[in-house]
Amino acid sequence: MPLDGVAEMVKPTEQQRDALEQIRSAALNESESLAAACPKNVSGSVHERLDTLSHTLGALAASLAALYTRLSPRFTISSTTSKRRAL
Repeated sequence: MPLDGVAEMVKPTEQQRDALEQIRSAALNESESLAAACPKNVSGSVHERLDTLSHTLGALAASLAALYTRLSPRFTISSTTSKRRAL
């Protein structure tokens, strides 16, 4: 997972490692939600396919909003050393 590379490069504090784990968990939950909400096979009329696309885009928007709401305030790089390593 890309977050493993981030953790190796930044050398996060324990609090930041916990935040990364929360990000992993939230991303996994949302990916599972998307997999359940999005159909695997789409057939039918153009109207039916557009309805399916609309549903899929709604599910994607909901997942992104959930991730943003849950994670945006949680992960910050607070130490100067971590900031330098991140650059």
